[in-house]
Amino acid sequence: MYHVSGQVKNISIDKSLIHSVRNARSFYEEALKKKKINQDEESKAKTMKREAAVKLRECEAKKRMIMEDARQRVEEIDTEMKQLRK
Repeated sequence: MYHVSGQVKNISIDKSLIHSVRNARSFYEEALKKKKINQDEESKAKTMKREAAVKLRECEAKKRMIMEDARQRVEEIDTEMKQLRK
């Protein structure tokens, strides 16, 4: 192989180079499919995580309400017990 004014001459092209060129597009498309699948999986994981976070906040709020209600009931019972002891 040698260069003549910016051009390359005497290039040997073997079968592996030909097959590589023929298959380049399919390799590219396969890589795009894999990338899309990975992005879809990541998106699903993020969505599930976001939904879990929302559900967790709802459960925490529900727990606070129940705890407050239980605290109020305990106070009412304590008051009633104090009145009965007098």
